[in-house]
Amino acid sequence: MTKIIKYFINNTSLNHMLLTVLLMTGVLAYIKIPKEIFPDVTLNMILVSGGYSGASANTLDRMVVRDIEDDVSSISGISKIESVIRPGTFSVVLTLDDDVDSYIVLNKVKDKLANIRQNIPSDMNEPVAAVLDKNRDLVRLSVSSKNADFEVLLEQAKRIKSKLSKIPHISEVVIYGDSEQKLEVKIDEDALAAYGLSADDVLTAIQNLSYIYPIGDIDDKENFIYVSTANGKADISEWENTLVEIGDKRLYLKDIAAIRLYHPQDVTLSTFNGEYNLVLKISKDTQGNSIALSKELRDFVDTEIKPQYPDLTFNFFHDSSEPIDERLSIIIANLTFGLILIFFTMYTLINRNTAIVVTMGVPFAFIIGL
Repeated sequence: MTKIIKYFINNTSLNHMLLTVLLMTGVLAYIKIPKEIFPDVTLNMILVSGGYSGASANTLDRMVVRDIEDDVSSISGISKIESVIRPGTFSVVLTLDDDVDSYIVLNKVKDKLANIRQNIPSDMNEPVAAVLDKNRDLVRLSVSSKNADFEVLLEQAKRIKSKLSKIPHISEVVIYGDSEQKLEVKIDEDALAAYGLSADDVLTAIQNLSYIYPIGDIDDKENFIYVSTANGKADISEWENTLVEIGDKRLYLKDIAAIRLYHPQDVTLSTFNGEYNLVLKISKDTQGNSIALSKELRDFVDTEIKPQYPDLTFNFFHDSSEPIDERLSIIIANLTFGLILIFFTMYTLINRNTAIVVTMGVPFAFIIGL
């Protein structure tokens, strides 16, 4: 040990070089190290998700969900299967045994899904499987407008979502507050009486309009019929000029009903500062730096998004990088105060050289830890 100490005493240039290398690597580690309050947690679960726009929950259940449940139930290591089906989408959560490698089971689930794909419609979103992770969103962006109606706002929010998704380390952007477009068919009772038809005959005719893709849920409320149009005609005039065959009569839909395309807000309603809005929940991957990425998002919205959409109002909230930045600032402030206190204490009680050496030891211990 004495020889080692003497060697470093006689080679001061080497000491300075080692200290410089340690300082550079420590600073680099501080910049690169992930800064999170709560790290991402990999759960012992596998999520199988998919969807078919316009399909009702019952249609999805018969078309694909039952097949998935039946096929994956034969895989060893799965203790529980839970399915949630909503109009247009479904998710199947597979809970695994504690001693099972989730990625081995994931590969087996993917093999089962490959066999199921050949039996589903070609335009359906293929079911995908992934190990379920528990993570927190990075930031939420409120998009609102005093002038634009809901349909225009939703279309613009989807475009903004596409732009934000292209930023490096952004893993997911989800829109909250949107709703599926519906077709309102208000039956004209006088027209039905003139043609000698009944409301049930009209409902049956509308249900038969779609024979290639699912037309979706049809809700019959008194003289109103609500139809999901995700796969259907996008233009109101196309619906109005749709021929329907009712018994021995062929009529245009506009002849017997008033038609309206709209986005109902009775399922999801979102407001921010008293204004109706849409919320974009933005999440990042495990490599992204929360503080730098949040700043990049704000700069991107200010410089790229706002000039393209002057009628929209943008507000960031629930920014998870803010408490991280605050805690790091507290650590750095405490470290700086501690260094100053140590230096003046050593300088007063011993001497200047000892104070310098002891003071340098604190940050270098921190750097070596990084």
